Amino acid sequence: MWKIKTVFKEEIEIGDKIMYIYKAAGVTHICFGEVLNVGYKKVQFHKQEQPYLQVRKTYEIKDGRLNEPCDRKVTLTSPLAFKCNQNLPFLQ
Repeated sequence: MWKIKTVFKEEIEIGDKIMYIYKAAGVTHICFGEVLNVGYKKVQFHKQEQPYLQVRKTYEIKDGRLNEPCDRKVTLTSPLAFKCNQNLPFLQ
């Protein structure tokens, strides 16, 4: 089995605080959250299981603007992610 890693090849584990980036409908979203679970699921047409992360999303920057704080559980399969090893000042 393979693991989900950050862009710097660090393995992502339960409890890690991460920043992840995705694009939807042409809009870039930069999100912050804490990893709740690392799981694996069977994917059609593949022999290996694919890892996924369950993350409690706490903040989102959408189109360059900080949105209201949120508390939402999301599932990520192949995120462009970075570890946040400390609390960022504007998130406290």
